[in-house]
Amino acid sequence: MDASRGQLPAGLKGKCPYTVLGLCSEEGQPLSVQEAAADEASVAAREALTSKAIGTAYRRAALKAHPDKNKGRETEAAAAFLVVNLAFAFLSNAEQRSAYHKHLRTLLALRERRQEQQQRLTERDKEKQKYKAELDRREAEERHKTPKTDPAEAELQRIREQNAAFIKEQTELRQRRRHEIFREHSAQLLQQQQTQKAPYVDATHATDASSSAETETEETLEDILPRSVVLHWSGAATTQKTEAAAAAANGYKEEHQTCAEGASAEAEAAPTAAHTIGVAAAAAADGPTPASLCSQLWKHGAVDLCLFSRKKGIACISFSSRERAIEAALMLQRHRKNSNNNDKVSSVKLANKVKGFEQLLLRVRAAAAVSEQQQGEVDDDMKEAAELAAETEEAAGAFASAVASAAAAATSPHEPTAAPSPVEQQTVNGSSGSPSSSNSSYSSNSSSRMSLSVAEANSAAAAFGLGVAAASRQPISGAAACILEYVKSCSSRGLQEVQQQQAEAERDKGWEWVGGAKAAASMTMQELEDAAFGELQRKKQQLHQQ
Repeated sequence: MDASRGQLPAGLKGKCPYTVLGLCSEEGQPLSVQEAAADEASVAAREALTSKAIGTAYRRAALKAHPDKNKGRETEAAAAFLVVNLAFAFLSNAEQRSAYHKHLRTLLALRERRQEQQQRLTERDKEKQKYKAELDRREAEERHKTPKTDPAEAELQRIREQNAAFIKEQTELRQRRRHEIFREHSAQLLQQQQTQKAPYVDATHATDASSSAETETEETLEDILPRSVVLHWSGAATTQKTEAAAAAANGYKEEHQTCAEGASAEAEAAPTAAHTIGVAAAAAADGPTPASLCSQLWKHGAVDLCLFSRKKGIACISFSSRERAIEAALMLQRHRKNSNNNDKVSSVKLANKVKGFEQLLLRVRAAAAVSEQQQGEVDDDMKEAAELAAETEEAAGAFASAVASAAAAATSPHEPTAAPSPVEQQTVNGSSGSPSSSNSSYSSNSSSRMSLSVAEANSAAAAFGLGVAAASRQPISGAAACILEYVKSCSSRGLQEVQQQQAEAERDKGWEWVGGAKAAASMTMQELEDAAFGELQRKKQQLHQQ
């Protein structure tokens, strides 16, 4: 170390050299440099020592620490003797000793400043504590004083609380009413679905239905949404294609019906109209239909179509359990990825994961519960919800019919396979059959080509209550097959076209069109044929009368 600055040798290990020689130490123990500068008296005592006193102290300490005087502990004595020599060598130099004294004075000054600062802080803290105690006392006095109340402010606060309670009560009342309407409508829908599905449920679906039939009447959206799947697709383009194709089919049919003057015209118009209707059905197959959804999801436990809108491109299918819904959703997602973006479905999600879907379903079901007299008083949002409810109800009926048809086909005994004859290779309505693709995304075999084979006609007849055995014993005409196909695809053509057909059919003689599968389920084959060609017969009679 630099001796000119009063720094001690490293061998002293921060000990004061005076105390190493036994000087300025009350107990005779070595002290550190900081302890040596404890007060003014200690520093002054070290500065007053002379060289003679230092030499005397060195000889006494060296004699005491010499190895020859410490038998048995020579090593410790040698180390202590070395420290004594270092201390004496350091203090023998007047310059080093003077620098050491200055260093002690510096340490003493720092200690005194720290003590003064600590004293100031202590006094300041005392002032703070005094002010704090005074402030607490005043605050306590203010709290104990009686607060002054303004009568006008108190009355205003009372009115605010009363208004808030009234608004809360009215909100709860409206919510209870909406829930009651929803429960009533849900119970009606469930009863209708159970009535339609009861005769045709197979063994697997019977097991699922029996486990859930006890709780269906008490189910709410919280129970339905976790086991439902929502599909989104591009609905605008599909709706335009479907409407254009349906309009072309109706125009072509009316043209042939107007020009028909005899039996030959009737025979010629029937297959042409069937072919044109097939084009319309092919156009409708661009997007999912209730029949196509049933054909793809029935085996995965699909039980109901909760929401369907071709215009908005959305459909919601409920399943028998949440596990079946997750299984179907994963299957649809894998199918959409493997289709190389050719699938019309853009997203597949669980219903409880779709933001805002629960509110949409509540509005639709509330609109469905509104009576016909009240429909003219609702706003635009409720009208839109009513249209969605009507389209959903119609699609749900078609979906239930498709489920019943699939269940009947699954439970009916299969005929032994044989080589098809040339007659059987022809479809029932007279057109040649083509093999259906098993990998089609969202179109059933019969609705995509607008023709029925014998097996498909038997299945369709069973779906509408005509009986598989009765249909198998007698041949089914092409007109009856077209009627069955028309009734099945009727729900996918939109509410406006169905209403137009209903208005036209009410003018016919001898029958009344109630709407889609509801009337067809109660008709015989002959009644269905008469219904399809009633307009043609009526115009024929008018021509004869003229």
